[in-house]
Amino acid sequence: MNRCKKKSLSSKPQCILFFTKWPEPGQVKTRLARTIGAHHAARLYRFFVQDLSRQLHWIETHAICCYEPAYKKASFRSWLGPEFDYVAQDGRDLGERLTNAFQYAFDQGFAAAMVLGTDSPDLPVDYFLQAQRALAQKDAVIGPCQDGGYYLIGFQSEAFLPEAFEHIDWSTERVFAQTKARLDKHRRKLHVLPTWFDIDTNQDLGPLIERNHDTAFTQSQSYAFICQHGWQRPGEVEQ
Repeated sequence: MNRCKKKSLSSKPQCILFFTKWPEPGQVKTRLARTIGAHHAARLYRFFVQDLSRQLHWIETHAICCYEPAYKKASFRSWLGPEFDYVAQDGRDLGERLTNAFQYAFDQGFAAAMVLGTDSPDLPVDYFLQAQRALAQKDAVIGPCQDGGYYLIGFQSEAFLPEAFEHIDWSTERVFAQTKARLDKHRRKLHVLPTWFDIDTNQDLGPLIERNHDTAFTQSQSYAFICQHGWQRPGEVEQ
């Protein structure tokens, strides 16, 4: 297998913009924290990030960690390692941060870029590969979530549409539909990936474990941590 390494900046077909936050209790996975506690929610988020970053290491692409808060660059580099480039998220809301991250990638000379969040720790590697193939032919790619959001969005540089991130009802079930409508309105040739799952609440943990009994995700830190605390069993919540 080809482990992801930093590529020469003279040849930049695609990149992945990996959006992460520092795993500070009370600042990440706040809906999950209501049932499992802020400390456990932050630890689980840390494992989500680590498991997804390891997935990215096996994909032939240039990976850029878009981190928050900005003053934590050294901490992120120490945590996630030298395989990533690091750039702070910039913007007043998610829409501005996404727009600025894409613009950064295109200013660096990448022909295409895709943003990946941290809420789908068991996202199959094949979905990344589908997205890469799609961006070689289509203007844009998007991966919808079962809750109405999306886990991935990407553009070719010449087809980038900042309007896709303007006046969106973020953190609602309308995000994917509004974004797709915007792309359709501007006649972007769009590839829609298979629907996958966000992990936002304690109710999402059981299905996460259930659908991964026979997958490589059983070897992940997220899987082990959830099973250790019994959160995959409905009604069993440890504070």
